[in-house]
Amino acid sequence: MIEILKSGARFLGFAPRTLSDIYTDIAIIAGIVDASHRGKEVIELMQQRIEQVGSRVARTERLKVFCERMGQAVDRIASLGRGAGRGRRR
Repeated sequence: MIEILKSGARFLGFAPRTLSDIYTDIAIIAGIVDASHRGKEVIELMQQRIEQVGSRVARTERLKVFCERMGQAVDRIASLGRGAGRGRRR
């Protein structure tokens, strides 16, 4: 990115951290390309699909999962679902 800034080229950079950030970014891009209406449609479709998935998984048993960020120190390990909290800690 430093090279882009040095070059003087115009660019648009995003760093979304939440779904709300992603929706905002979509709206911004849609506005830039004069497609605000379509951007709203895409956002609404995404929200509907996420809600549908949420409704479906709400009726299922939670599974125990493990997640580790490779190449970075893990300060804690979280276990979610049935039996959570009984796992090992590093």
